[in-house]
Amino acid sequence: MISIISNKDAFEKIVFWENENFPNWNKIINGNIDIFLDLTEDEIEEELSNDESPVYLALQAYQAIRRPLSKKEFFQNFQKNEDHILNFPRAVFLLNRKEEDCLRISEKYGLSVFSGGSLQDNFNDFLIEEEFQAEDRIRCDRSGKEGWCKVMDSFKKEISNSVIFIDRNFFSNEERNVNVGIDNLKRYLDSTLPQDLAIAYHVLIVIELSSKFQRAPFRIKVIETVNNEITALRKYPIIVETLFIHSSRPVYEYTHERRVLMNYHVGKAEHGFSVFAVKDKSQVRTDNNFNLSGVMHSLVKRDSVINKKTAMKLIKRLKQIKDDAEIKLTDIGQHDYHYFLYNGKEEQITIQNRLLN
Repeated sequence: MISIISNKDAFEKIVFWENENFPNWNKIINGNIDIFLDLTEDEIEEELSNDESPVYLALQAYQAIRRPLSKKEFFQNFQKNEDHILNFPRAVFLLNRKEEDCLRISEKYGLSVFSGGSLQDNFNDFLIEEEFQAEDRIRCDRSGKEGWCKVMDSFKKEISNSVIFIDRNFFSNEERNVNVGIDNLKRYLDSTLPQDLAIAYHVLIVIELSSKFQRAPFRIKVIETVNNEITALRKYPIIVETLFIHSSRPVYEYTHERRVLMNYHVGKAEHGFSVFAVKDKSQVRTDNNFNLSGVMHSLVKRDSVINKKTAMKLIKRLKQIKDDAEIKLTDIGQHDYHYFLYNGKEEQITIQNRLLN
């Protein structure tokens, strides 16, 4: 779930004006999410003891607001090194900086950063819902966009620096000697990756360690292909991790739903993300339902198909998969038949994706 990391001034600006100037920000703050301020715990307690403090008044007025917590150390570290912002990949930042500086930081790191002094209340009304039917062709004659490029066209206004896919059978099928899953993954990412980024983008794919992937030659061929295809999409580095999980592991049940998680977005493909054919990239292969929702959109609208509980459950289950995999791989190494983990083309025992760290 997202959190808010804010300078006290920006937070007070939102809650002071309430629904008059910032109705959407008020819904987000009142969405039972973690709120961190540039104060020490003692300073927060002092604010809460002052019945005229905007922080105190906000906790009295809002039904689902959480008590603000201290992140004083973050602001001190951030002043020295902006890279410290990467330790909070699902946070939304409200800073006492000029708007152009916040935009620079946002584009540099692929994170949502807003200027408290120039705060706006307009949000991209982001929600994609598609009901695909077999043999349909998804294209736009005017723009020439087709398949995933057409479906994900509205995502170009969004922001991210990491993504995780859960799809048991993602790389299991081929058409015309081309891996269908890799071909779809490549086109999906090409439609959602930022054009420019000052850091490495993180991609993690969680799939089943089926019998065909237990054979080293086939597994290594797929790993090499997916890494080559994805890292070539942009000029900045893209770290591609692939985790194979055997069906005998208790956490395997968490891979039943085909999910995608990004910094500020959660989605689902009912029958997997290999939606489009290889030869005709606009042609739907089989009936499928796909949705992708912005978490901030969900908090504002309160009626989105993807809600806060869905995101929290997905993150919890992904971390359980990560913990189980790393324990097994650390104890037994890559000879453990329950898991195989690759970072690029190299076998590893720890997952690097920042959404899980």
